[in-house]
Amino acid sequence: MSNLLEKASIITTPTAYSDGVLHSVKPEQPLGSELVINGDFATDSDWNKSASWSISNNSANSDGTQSVGTVKQNTTSLAGKYFIEFQLKEYTQGNIGMSITGTGGQDIRVTNGVLGFYNTTITTPTDNFQIEMKGDGNFIGSIDNISVKEVIDADFTFTRNNIGTRVNASGNIESVGVDLPRIDYLGGSGSWLLEPEATNTATDSNDFTTGDIFITSGGAGIDGGVLTSNQTTSPDGTNNAWKLVDNNDGSTGVVSLRYYSSKVTSNNYNTVSLFIKKQGNNDWFYINIGGFDFSTNSAFFNISNGTIGSVGSDVTANIEDYSNGWYRISVTFQTTTDTIGAVQFRLATTNGGQTFLRDGTNGAYIYGLQAESHATIQYATSYIPTSGSTVTRGADSATDAGSSDLISSTEGVLYLEVSTFALINNNESISLSNGGTGDVVRFLLHNTLDNKIAFQVKIGGSTVFFQSYILSDITAFNKIAIKYKQDDYAIWINGVEEYTITSGAVPTLNKLNFTSGSNVGNEFIGNVKCVAVFKEALTDAELTCLTT
Repeated sequence: MSNLLEKASIITTPTAYSDGVLHSVKPEQPLGSELVINGDFATDSDWNKSASWSISNNSANSDGTQSVGTVKQNTTSLAGKYFIEFQLKEYTQGNIGMSITGTGGQDIRVTNGVLGFYNTTITTPTDNFQIEMKGDGNFIGSIDNISVKEVIDADFTFTRNNIGTRVNASGNIESVGVDLPRIDYLGGSGSWLLEPEATNTATDSNDFTTGDIFITSGGAGIDGGVLTSNQTTSPDGTNNAWKLVDNNDGSTGVVSLRYYSSKVTSNNYNTVSLFIKKQGNNDWFYINIGGFDFSTNSAFFNISNGTIGSVGSDVTANIEDYSNGWYRISVTFQTTTDTIGAVQFRLATTNGGQTFLRDGTNGAYIYGLQAESHATIQYATSYIPTSGSTVTRGADSATDAGSSDLISSTEGVLYLEVSTFALINNNESISLSNGGTGDVVRFLLHNTLDNKIAFQVKIGGSTVFFQSYILSDITAFNKIAIKYKQDDYAIWINGVEEYTITSGAVPTLNKLNFTSGSNVGNEFIGNVKCVAVFKEALTDAELTCLTT
């Protein structure tokens, strides 16, 4: 498939990223046409000068007599990223720089030569913007051969307004800074981790002697057990995991880390999660939920082999392997009338066995408590550390990649290798569009049935076609391609052509977004290994290869 991907005009994989940007692997940032009129200063008619500048001998000269001297030119362009270059000649002293509409910064030059740099991305289209040379009060010298060209790339603008966590390539949970994409290696291979906003309401996520969960609770407490801190290496790679053992009192009963009087929001989905590792005789651990609308429900987890045992009818359960014997277990429940109850984490020796002899041999390591409540999210999101208060992680957003040079409005293919977190979703999307939702080729995670996805094409706000499909497992990575061409659409899923549509025009397309078409709305939630865009409609053999 690697040779086939060479035909793509855009390829994005989790291999390169920086502050605020998800970089594309392809294209390698070619430059567009020249935007500057008279960049060699053959005349001064195209330039607006301040008093300290003069134009002669095909260059612009500054004598350093003003605090700031500028020479400007207005031009017309759309939003984008630009490469700026100019030649510095006859330099004597001071600073000189170049910017567009006041963005960018000044560079210090002490030798003559060519100065070039990428400027800050212009995000808002304008009728005209200023190309501006600016010298400080000490600048004496000449400038010539100014060039401004649009950078043709497919980098996504990426935002997340605070810190998030990921599993790094070494298998440890680590923090990732504001507006930095997260390449997550949970399960072994890297993929972009794109999540919704979430709040950990467990106010002391790794101190099990204190703190509340959800809206309020009665605080942390231990029944029949003993807690000791800093007992082994946790999933974050440091010695900060706790050990929970029975109190060796010779009685038959439970060992419980409990949060009584836990108050939740009516009708929300409430999820509690905990990292756990086998330590004593216990192959089993369970989460007990009680006192809400339903009778007490439990979910049992085998912490020796990472499987789920018996689960009560009013809760759902999940277990994830974090390697080195660590698992993350979680339970989700919903309540409407009785919004106060108990959440308890308990040792067990068998599936369904809630009591045992407390003889000092039973125990487990624990780390990283999380409690989340949301109107639609029915699963545990990535770990959000807290210490004394709740913490909110902002949503991940990746938008505004591509251009009409890279995305064809005649024919092409949108290829995806993605997975999601839940069996049922809320129309989260990846799309080709013209910057809005009226002209779009769209892949979406459907909101009506487990494992359901859908495909939509719209022109001028009217639907050309809408087709849904049931995957065997939407939480696993699936390879999907949408071929589009006049009266020749096809949907390929995991090596098989599932649908053909033989009637329909092609919308105007110039943007690639992890949304339903514009920069906001139905933002994609899940893991992404690859997105590629082709400017031609591939053959059936090529599409089979691409999606297999």
